[in-house]
Amino acid sequence: MAAVTGNAIGSDDQFIRCQSPAPTPAEVETEYQRDVRKLVNFLSKLNPSAKEFFPSLHTARDGRKYDGRLSADAPIFVASTDYYGNGVTGNGGNKDSSSDGSSNSQPNRRRGSGYNQGWRKTKDRVRKAQTEESIRRTVYVSDIDQHVTEEKLAEIFATCGQVVDCRVCGDPNSVLRFAFIEFSDEDGARAALNLGGTMLGYYPVRVLPSKTAILPVNPKFLPRISMQSDDEKEMVVRTVYCTNIDRKVTQTELKATFEQCCGEVSRLRLLGDNMHSTHIAFVEFLRAESAIVALNCTGMVLGALPIRTRFKGKAVRFSGIDICRLLVGTCGRFGGRRGRLHVLQLYPTRRRGGIINEVAAFDTVDGVNDCCWSESHQSLAVSTLTDGTVKLWDVSLPPALNPVSHFCEHYDEARSVDWNPVSDCFLSASLDSQIKLWTPDRSNSSYTFQRHSDSVYSVAWNAIDPHVFASGDGTAGLWDVRDNRCFTVIHDEKTRELVSCGWNTYSQFHLATASGSSIHVWDIRTTRSPLVGFCGHDDTVCRIRFSPHQPSMLLSCSVDNTVRTWDWREVASIARYDLHTDRVYGIDMSVHIEGLIASAGWDNLVHIWRDRPVTATLSASP
Repeated sequence: MAAVTGNAIGSDDQFIRCQSPAPTPAEVETEYQRDVRKLVNFLSKLNPSAKEFFPSLHTARDGRKYDGRLSADAPIFVASTDYYGNGVTGNGGNKDSSSDGSSNSQPNRRRGSGYNQGWRKTKDRVRKAQTEESIRRTVYVSDIDQHVTEEKLAEIFATCGQVVDCRVCGDPNSVLRFAFIEFSDEDGARAALNLGGTMLGYYPVRVLPSKTAILPVNPKFLPRISMQSDDEKEMVVRTVYCTNIDRKVTQTELKATFEQCCGEVSRLRLLGDNMHSTHIAFVEFLRAESAIVALNCTGMVLGALPIRTRFKGKAVRFSGIDICRLLVGTCGRFGGRRGRLHVLQLYPTRRRGGIINEVAAFDTVDGVNDCCWSESHQSLAVSTLTDGTVKLWDVSLPPALNPVSHFCEHYDEARSVDWNPVSDCFLSASLDSQIKLWTPDRSNSSYTFQRHSDSVYSVAWNAIDPHVFASGDGTAGLWDVRDNRCFTVIHDEKTRELVSCGWNTYSQFHLATASGSSIHVWDIRTTRSPLVGFCGHDDTVCRIRFSPHQPSMLLSCSVDNTVRTWDWREVASIARYDLHTDRVYGIDMSVHIEGLIASAGWDNLVHIWRDRPVTATLSASP
């Protein structure tokens, strides 16, 4: 018909423009027959079995597969049943193309769906309005002490108005948590904003308008214990739910980890796909006691998943008593306020090197510059802070009872701390050019050593002679606490801006110093020149440590983001580790496990490695 219409229009246009005489009836008939023959020839060339003529999933009304050919006796074109849903109507499913979807004088079903859609939109608008109203009646409360319960929090905010709901959220192992509180009206929410800064426990809370509403609990998702058998109840008691599992961790590795830390696992199901970076798991233990122990594994690192904090790594120390326990001190970037002292436990595994579990964390108002363990008490640790204070911690006690002691005699930033290897005392060095000797049972220092004229960045006890220690500013001073005097001063161009020093654990006369990008090893019996000196770092060396297992091995870290091991007798580099992406301030080597190294940097990473690194990410809190 397109060809016929085209010719007709063309003829009319030509007639109008040229004003030619009207054709005779014989000429019209001849032209009509010619056009009909052209149309017949055009249609005869089409393929009746072409896919364009029928839907690909079209099936016959009796359920048989359509044979792909057009029906010659079909009065009208029959649309695919898939287009109309299930294809079942009052007349057996047939709908002609001339109709609007109705059959047997039935009303159009598609019009009904339009009505339903409008009703759903109205319902959605009502639900959205209710949610917005609920948000206006809700406040967000952060920095909540972990010992503050929901009941206590609701009781405090009830003074502002009637509390409808109160939800406390957050990691139970974290010191601080957050909550959402919904009031019966907006006036209560506005009044609650005035409670910001109120001390709850040991921390002032922050109160802000909430951006989300508290969703009601769907009772369908709650466990129905009454409908469970005794065997099902007992199985639920022995089962724990795990989330945030690295997808690279296999089911075998996960089972081996829980069996080593908690107890025998009877069944384990690991769920996830390649679209998500983390998986979930259900772990059923053989005994209920093992499931209770597993609940304390929250925050455990397996693979390379994060232990969350908002601060940068500044120091790391292995315990001299507990084989696999270590401290990590963190602070705000560029010495900012707020910090945290982490207590990590390393669990070696057969295949992946090990896992790390944060067993305790203590927040501080100011950043932690350095930290170390007590050599006589398994749970005692000490740290120096950017505000000049020295704090004593008992990691076996909850955060609310820590720190157990404050030492506040430094009037400038405290940079270094070291515990005596045999005596119950420790030293602290500060930018106020003072070194102080402390004992845990006294709030005042036992003695103040004043010889340095510049800021003291490092202090270290002699590993063999417990009466001797070294300190460094622009010079290296050697002290004897028996007569409280400085008996040797290493003053050389090579010790300019000395930031770290350390003693050889196999020789009481060998001292290593770090100044700029250079490292020097001295014999304190003759200090005119160093025994060896070498430069391998591209920037300032932040800390150095002698190996407790190899007399000639030395460990260093630097602002150039690297950790290096050296053979100082051969003046040769043993290994270079490019594990960090930002400056590295903390390093240490385990006394109990040979070759076990830990490093902490400003990229929020703590690496612990021997054969292969195990990484704990100290990333920003949500």
